[in-house]
Amino acid sequence: MKALYFALLLAACSPPPDYVSSYGTEYYFQPGVHWDGWQIEAQESAFIGQLSAITKYNQALKALPWVHVLVYPDTMHCSWVEGGSCEGFQDGVALYVHGKCPFESALTHEEMHWIQQYTDGGYDPSHLEPKVWAIADQPAGRCK
Repeated sequence: MKALYFALLLAACSPPPDYVSSYGTEYYFQPGVHWDGWQIEAQESAFIGQLSAITKYNQALKALPWVHVLVYPDTMHCSWVEGGSCEGFQDGVALYVHGKCPFESALTHEEMHWIQQYTDGGYDPSHLEPKVWAIADQPAGRCK
């Protein structure tokens, strides 16, 4: 009961998302960033369309409504990465990415990390399923 109370309190205190995709993914744009909704939809749709063909991940749609994507204008400090910066990272249901638009970001790559965690409780930092990661890293278009 206590956990439910805190979850409701957190939801009530959170600002509304800047955009919610048709898959239920919530987007929060940090100052200096704005992605067009059609680009988000195109990237997520291409990703989910291909990923759904892989039986293990055909329930991926159920994972996306849990996701909160925070979009930043610049690379982020990631002390665990050689060089100290990264294009994005996943922390539970929170995905941190940057980019001019979804096509040139780590969006679906980080969504894939969450989908794996949601689907089988695992995390694949070594990217051991090459077919899956090729799908996750494929842009659906180009930024203008």
